Amino acid sequence: MNISYRTELLSYFKEQADSWRTKADLFSEFPVIHANALRNAGVFERTAAKLTGVRILNNKVPKELQAKQEQQRQITINTVLGAISELRAEGHQLTIKNLMEYSGLSRSVFVKKHIRDVLVSQGIATEKESGSSQIKSKASYGYALKQKLEKRNDRFFCLRKKE
Repeated sequence: MNISYRTELLSYFKEQADSWRTKADLFSEFPVIHANALRNAGVFERTAAKLTGVRILNNKVPKELQAKQEQQRQITINTVLGAISELRAEGHQLTIKNLMEYSGLSRSVFVKKHIRDVLVSQGIATEKESGSSQIKSKASYGYALKQKLEKRNDRFFCLRKKE
């Protein structure tokens, strides 16, 4: 989706959400209209949040569960940070495979946003323009360079044959 179009949509949905909140305030004495306006504002707010990539937690999720999920995230982050520091201290290459083996975490954990942020901050992954991360790998970088060199050599030989 075009960035300017996305920005335009985002401003539209935010304006609509504000408009419905204002209507809800104006009709606070009429419970049915007030509830309907609040519901419509929520729809526009959730749509705007989806456009920005922000997740709005549903109020129906118990606070205890939210706290437990956050606590588990912190435990996982600390486990990954511990594995990174230990692997660095031992002089091992920092790869997802090595982190998986050392920490005991599965590969899917290293795709989660809060873990990817840790990997980016530690210099193990790089941030792409799209916002997702890519793991740095010396082997894949070397392979890409080798492919590029072979392609240029082929081109060079083709040019020499034409002479």
